[in-house]
Amino acid sequence: MKQTGIKRKTNQKHIWFLIGTAITLLMLGLYATGLTTVFEKTTEDWRIKAFRHNPDPAIAIVTITEDDMKKFGRWPWRRGVHADLLERIGDQKPKVIGVDIMFTDPDPGDPEGNRRLEAITQKAGNIIYPVWADPKTLDADKGKTTNEGGYLTPLPELLAASLGVGHDNLLPDPDGKVRGVILKLYNQQIDVETFPLAVAREFLDIAAEGELRGKFYTFGEDLIPVGGHGEMVLTFAGPPGTFRPYSYSEVLEGKVPGDAFRDKMVLIGSNTAGIGNFYSFPLMSDSISQVEVFANAVDTLISRNFFSRTTTAANTAVIVLLGLISTLLFSRGSPIRNLLAVLALTVIYVGLAYLVSFKIRYLIHITVPVLTAILCYLGNIAYGIIVERRERMKITQTFGRYVAPQVVDEILRTGDGLLTMEGRMQYVSVLFVDISSFTTMSEKLAPTQVVKILNRYFKEVIEAVYKYEGTVDKFIGDAVMVVFNAPLPIERHEEKAVRAGLEIQRRIASISDEIEREFGMPLKASLGINTGEAIIGNIGAMNRVEYATIGDTVNASARLQSLAGSTQVFISGATYEPIKDIVEVSHIGSQKVKGKAESIEVYEVLGFKP
Repeated sequence: MKQTGIKRKTNQKHIWFLIGTAITLLMLGLYATGLTTVFEKTTEDWRIKAFRHNPDPAIAIVTITEDDMKKFGRWPWRRGVHADLLERIGDQKPKVIGVDIMFTDPDPGDPEGNRRLEAITQKAGNIIYPVWADPKTLDADKGKTTNEGGYLTPLPELLAASLGVGHDNLLPDPDGKVRGVILKLYNQQIDVETFPLAVAREFLDIAAEGELRGKFYTFGEDLIPVGGHGEMVLTFAGPPGTFRPYSYSEVLEGKVPGDAFRDKMVLIGSNTAGIGNFYSFPLMSDSISQVEVFANAVDTLISRNFFSRTTTAANTAVIVLLGLISTLLFSRGSPIRNLLAVLALTVIYVGLAYLVSFKIRYLIHITVPVLTAILCYLGNIAYGIIVERRERMKITQTFGRYVAPQVVDEILRTGDGLLTMEGRMQYVSVLFVDISSFTTMSEKLAPTQVVKILNRYFKEVIEAVYKYEGTVDKFIGDAVMVVFNAPLPIERHEEKAVRAGLEIQRRIASISDEIEREFGMPLKASLGINTGEAIIGNIGAMNRVEYATIGDTVNASARLQSLAGSTQVFISGATYEPIKDIVEVSHIGSQKVKGKAESIEVYEVLGFKP
């Protein structure tokens, strides 16, 4: 019995390992499609947010505000306004100025402003202007423009007067949120670093431009981790408004402190809808202006708060590892235990991912590994349900023909151990009932009439047996063998067997007169009951296996039935002893039973005491 159960459970484990492997492979395929990238980026947002830091005080912002629009009129403003602004800022001796405003054409209405802007730019020697790559010519996957004319640049004379340029292209993720900057765009004629990188490099006195080296971009003596598109992960210092912005009006009207820009990086751009670009901000519904994104990019660069992402190979290994751990964890244990296990595994893994990101700024992939563990758990639940239903069907098929429905339900509730019985000893009460003079009945009546009588007879017998929790072991011609206390143990099985025997005789007597009127012969039966140890289990070979009870106890019961006359119920001493205080009997005497050396005491049951 144990070997069969162990073999079955081993087979179930093998199947579960195959299911766990299939789920893991499915998750690897899902990871390869990139469909979970947006979800993964969201988990990165939370981790980077946990790393939030104070903004670098060396970064200052000057923006175009709604109030400025009211004072200076419709956009574009006269070129002299911008010249005045740069002159005012330059008076405070900033280290570098980044102007994120495109001056691609001269201002026909302010030629003097054009000349002043060029002269101030030339005199300052520390102003960086943006160039812009047309998205139609931009191959974002490779960080390259696809033709020579891919850039929109400042006026040639302004470009010549400036310290340098940087591209101001930002490519949001599919969910519309901006989380990084491409550090360099490659053109057939010129390679251009991103605008904030050009500003930060000048501030830190890094003369040489960087270059890609595998998964890194050189930044002086440092290496910046980059993604597959050459993008650097932004570590936002805070939500929009974290960097204190000064307006055009405040600067031009002298309302800023005298050292607000001294030795600092000053970024100039728009913070007004309709003029500048705005992007969705990670983890918030607010939008953030492009100049604020650049401020955060500069902050990331000068603070060296660089985040690395795990490689595809590492992510694949983690998914396989989580799939393997989950499969092993869920191969045993109850659904509740497995639920606790998957929760613990998820919490530990996510906690580890947060710890690693916080301590060493490494972004371990979370979404697919956690999803792998969860799907392994759900797959285990689904497989368990399938196995349970299959086992329930086996139990129902095995015992549904022998026992009452409520007994089948109890077997299902207590487990499937009964299905693995190769044979076990059980103390039982066995009842045999047989129609008296059945041979004569068969000879006198037509086969169809005999079948009708048998069906009515079996119906009454089975109903009486089920009433007292007995199990129909088998039908032997017109005889019925019934077992009490198996497959499930029941209390007072000797008493219930005797009560069932009397109930059978009562029921047969109640239909005997009707059968005699219809078929010309009465229906009577003899009945024997014995109690003792017997072998029970599923017995047979190949596809023909039946639940059965065998042994001397069964043989003695059959012998008692053959000794009993019509309407009589004979029981053995083993059955009588436990119930002698509640049953009325007539002692028949000792009888020899075939196969047993000793005689057995035989009693006729008259009824139960009131």
